[in-house]
Amino acid sequence: MKRVIFLTCKRIAYKAAIVLNTCFGVGYFPIASGTIGTLIGFPIYAIVRMNCDYWRIAVVLFEISVFIFIIGLLSITFWKNYGKIHNEKADASFIVIDEVLGITVCLSICSQDLIFLRTKFAIEIVDAYFAEFIPAFILFRIFDIAKPFPIRKIDANMHSAFGIMFDDVIAGIYAGLIVLMTRYCLELLF
Repeated sequence: MKRVIFLTCKRIAYKAAIVLNTCFGVGYFPIASGTIGTLIGFPIYAIVRMNCDYWRIAVVLFEISVFIFIIGLLSITFWKNYGKIHNEKADASFIVIDEVLGITVCLSICSQDLIFLRTKFAIEIVDAYFAEFIPAFILFRIFDIAKPFPIRKIDANMHSAFGIMFDDVIAGIYAGLIVLMTRYCLELLF
């Protein structure tokens, strides 16, 4: 009886890990699941942006990134261990929690710069939060897909939960730094 209960609990935990890894099923989208997963960062950014003052936005986004990193490590590790998936492609396309992590890392680095750029150039074409999100989204997806050094090396050699998450952290850092440098270059020019 105890073994049956244990196996049932383990099966429930495995299903919960899949729900977290796919961000509540978003990862099962048939095309561009990584891009759709990255878009989950927009509501996170919008909620933080609405509820935090200017100086607190980056800190809260960083805290959210740490939380997502920990949850992702645990859920991917459990999924890999319980599912006995060791020799298949480690970063399965339905795992999109790493994309959410990458975009929140990017936004935690450059959120204040995105706000500055939007207000400086009076970009009010679309929703203000979305206008701020677009450059980070595009740059993050470019780095995540192109995988410049060391992202490609991490992706190819680290098949653990840490490796799955870490390559997107680096892509987020690269994208955030590009936005940061763009802001300062434009500030010098204008």
